Amino acid sequence: MIRIAICDDDSGVIETFESYLDKLKDFSFEYDVFFDGYELEQYLLRSGQEYDLYLLDIEMKTMDGLTFARHLRNSDSHALIVFITGYSKYVYDVFEVFTFDFILKPIQFERMKKVLTKAFLYLKDAQNVFTFSYRKNSFSLSCDKIFYIDKIGRKAYIHTAEKTYQCNMTIDEIWQQLNQQFFVSTRASCIVNLAYITEIIKDEVILRNGTKLFAGREYKQNLKLKHLNFIRSQL
Repeated sequence: MIRIAICDDDSGVIETFESYLDKLKDFSFEYDVFFDGYELEQYLLRSGQEYDLYLLDIEMKTMDGLTFARHLRNSDSHALIVFITGYSKYVYDVFEVFTFDFILKPIQFERMKKVLTKAFLYLKDAQNVFTFSYRKNSFSLSCDKIFYIDKIGRKAYIHTAEKTYQCNMTIDEIWQQLNQQFFVSTRASCIVNLAYITEIIKDEVILRNGTKLFAGREYKQNLKLKHLNFIRSQL
């Protein structure tokens, strides 16, 4: 089940979204409605709730969508953000918070359907589960929460925003659980989530949390190509 938060202070826009969402039958989802960024932020703090997809109006009176998105990225780096705006001038500003896409007002059904279908398909693929065991304990992680996996000796270290896990899997066994559309090797012993790469400079891969990883010479061409294709797929 994909969870969506819709946040817009225009009740007419909310009604349009709800009527359009009622027409989408190919995916399983549920949604909640909020009328400004502050209301949504307070709800998240009180409830501990997380959403997979945020549809945010950029211009709202109490807290605009871009401000909310900046706050959200401090605690949630993997949720998808789609901005709703009546002004194309904002299109480039929104990418500072790792925006998935945008929808211009007035909202057209075909455009909304295209964006949401792309988001739903992305979430379906990205939220595959990675399972492993260590010291008789079993673990299960959503793949979209994995920053990178580093193999050192017999152990593999699985790095997420909250914690680093260990397991004794081989690189081949790890790849069997990962979608190569979303992950790439930077060297023989390191696999990185493309969604968390911000820059590739010379022989360094820089991740969203500031981590710098070495990129082997024989891996750089494929790494850059897959990263570029990944970025293009989000536009």
